[in-house]
Amino acid sequence: MRKINAIIIHHSASHWGDGPEIVRWHTAPRPKGNGWKVPGYHVVIGNQYPNYSSYSARKPVAGADGKVYRLVSEETVANGCYGANAHSLHVCLIGNIDLTEPTAQQYLKLWDLVKHWVTKYSLDYTANVHGHGEMVRRLMNAGKPNAGPKSCPGKFFGYTGSLIQSSGEVYEKLTNAWLRIKGVPQV
Repeated sequence: MRKINAIIIHHSASHWGDGPEIVRWHTAPRPKGNGWKVPGYHVVIGNQYPNYSSYSARKPVAGADGKVYRLVSEETVANGCYGANAHSLHVCLIGNIDLTEPTAQQYLKLWDLVKHWVTKYSLDYTANVHGHGEMVRRLMNAGKPNAGPKSCPGKFFGYTGSLIQSSGEVYEKLTNAWLRIKGVPQV
């Protein structure tokens, strides 16, 4: 079994998409795709717009919001964060989270997935769950080459309008979003 020491959360930076579309975007030859052999994520969590036609017509598709797409097995090294893939699991929320908050269903499914992975791999919520942008900054600060700054999982992850700076902040924002969706009063 592959040693996992990080969960990295991404956003698609697109308003629409689903698992098969992400696979196409990542694995199609350039210039239509990235030309990768393996997609960047293990799991994608959909919003209400799985395709361009539903998004352009602003017609949500029933059952698409919060739908979980497993793209590759957890044993497969995905291409989600250059320099941090060997021991990481990657999950992507469909949507441009720099512009809008994830849906309630996306937060709930993300919470369930993160909780499952943290338990399965004996990880710590505050030390091992990262936003993509935060992981890139860690790598760059450690002198490891990377593709440059990222905003992932987006400014509106946790509805704060600010970028995540630390892994503890990822856990805090995800927990607060879960509590808000469940109607639990926050102090």
